Amino acid sequence: MRYPALQRAQQLSANRRSSRLVALLGVGAALLIPLLVLDLALIVQLIVSRGGREAPTDWVLGPWVNGKIVEWPFLGTHELCLVALVLVGAAFAVLECIALVVLQHTAQRQAAHVASELRLAIHRQTFLLGPHELLGVARSKPEQLFAEMTNAVCRGLALRWHMLPRTLVAIVSLLLLAACVNFWLTLLACLLALCTVRWYGVTQEHANEQERLWHDKAEALRNGLLRNLSLARLLAGYGLDEQSQEPFAESLRPLEVAEVRSNTARALIRPMFLLCSLLVAAFLLFVVGLSQQFTVAGTVFITAGLIAVFVEARQLSELRAVLATADEAAGEVFAFLDRRPGVHESEDAIRLERVSKEIALECVTLANRDGRRLLDDVSLKLPAGKLLALLASDSETPLGLGGLLVRFYDPAAGRVRFDGQDIRQAVLDTVRGQALLVPSEGLVFAGSVATNVTSGHNGFTSLQVTDALKRARVFEFEQQLSEGGATELIAFDERVPAPYAFRLGLARAFVRNPSLIVVDEPAGEWSEEVTREHDEAIREATRNSTVVIVPSQLSTLRSADTIYLFHQGKLDDQGTHGELLQRSELYRHIIYVRFNPFRGEVD
Repeated sequence: MRYPALQRAQQLSANRRSSRLVALLGVGAALLIPLLVLDLALIVQLIVSRGGREAPTDWVLGPWVNGKIVEWPFLGTHELCLVALVLVGAAFAVLECIALVVLQHTAQRQAAHVASELRLAIHRQTFLLGPHELLGVARSKPEQLFAEMTNAVCRGLALRWHMLPRTLVAIVSLLLLAACVNFWLTLLACLLALCTVRWYGVTQEHANEQERLWHDKAEALRNGLLRNLSLARLLAGYGLDEQSQEPFAESLRPLEVAEVRSNTARALIRPMFLLCSLLVAAFLLFVVGLSQQFTVAGTVFITAGLIAVFVEARQLSELRAVLATADEAAGEVFAFLDRRPGVHESEDAIRLERVSKEIALECVTLANRDGRRLLDDVSLKLPAGKLLALLASDSETPLGLGGLLVRFYDPAAGRVRFDGQDIRQAVLDTVRGQALLVPSEGLVFAGSVATNVTSGHNGFTSLQVTDALKRARVFEFEQQLSEGGATELIAFDERVPAPYAFRLGLARAFVRNPSLIVVDEPAGEWSEEVTREHDEAIREATRNSTVVIVPSQLSTLRSADTIYLFHQGKLDDQGTHGELLQRSELYRHIIYVRFNPFRGEVD
């Protein structure tokens, strides 16, 4: 089956009535095209009949003119007949426009419905899978699938429903009617058109190959001249005169030829195709002029019909590229939707209570999606109620460990225990309720500030929301908004600066009062006031929760109760900022490279 992923997406359109309506509108719009061509041919026949030309006797035009010139004006006069044909043609044109507009609107609406179903499935799957990018996932992110891929699928389906079966019906009906008017002329025109198109395709492939070859040759010559130019700089540095300009000038001539050939390899294709098309048209006119079997009206009908066939066929050929892109996008979406969650809840799972003593990792091994070990048989204990920082020589290990603590995935080996209880044996909802992740990007949703804190849940009072905003040091910023806490925000609202958007995420965690908050601290150069508020909010988080933070601010490292330093999958050292500065060369190097305040000011 062609485009299998797109076919699968098409099945999400459950409205069969809309599908039948699209098909009927397409067929109707397609059948109006031959009627328009027929009306044009009849108008031409009416005009030329005054000159005593013989009327057509074919199966298409013949029944309308009865084979006799005197009986052709069926309304009595040529003028009335001409007016009638023009009005009928105008009516057909209006109906065609209406059918195409309704067809496009219906196809777009149906495709938009499929896109909404896909986006709903992506949203649901994202919740089930969790943020797998914490492990360095190389696949498309849900955001990219939600925005770009579903748009491509929507465009492909809309164009497919809009053009099929309309294009095919139009092509077949026009060719059949043209063959009924004059079979041999239609056959000759089709064969010449196919030969011309085939020749154009072969010529274009050859020109593309020549362009690539000459481009590669020009690139090689250019690189050689660049090396020669570097040598000239070396000679100038030693104070030596260049021996001669002639060898370099001689080397420029082949480069000039190669660049011209590369840039003009395809320049003659379109003029040659136009010339070939004109020659084919001239030959067909020559054949018509020599034969006595062709009438003017029949020739006009075949010519206009074949032009319409060419236009429809051109659209059909362009449709293939769009459908291929849409099928590829649909394939990526369904590959994401078919992925199974990495964590499962056991049948005898028990509820996880609040963590009051410690979080323990026992012989934990964790690898990223590329197979590199982030944690290699690591055992450590994280005391509850403290501010604990995770730092490593790479950027993936701290986030990978943070994902383990909120159970977005399980370790390849070993166990994670909360107060001695293996979290794989706990009810997943209770794990996610006791361990929350606050991302660095600071997500802002559509809705009021309070809605952003509660995420739309009604189980929190206004006092709880206000307390969470105050603890996160966002309350004063909220009061500066136009309508205070009732201010309606939009997704990724630019009115909310990045540090406040992040602390809004902290307030979202505070109102739920979890046992563990895993924080991916945002990077950036902040003012002293913003840094102070940030540090106060982080320290406030430890009042009721254990905070495990992936730091990006030096002030956070200084205030952390314990810093855990990892290198090559092992726990290299642990201690306070001052202790590690004294005894760890790796820690001093990381501080110098990542947290040096002058790193952006020195070249």
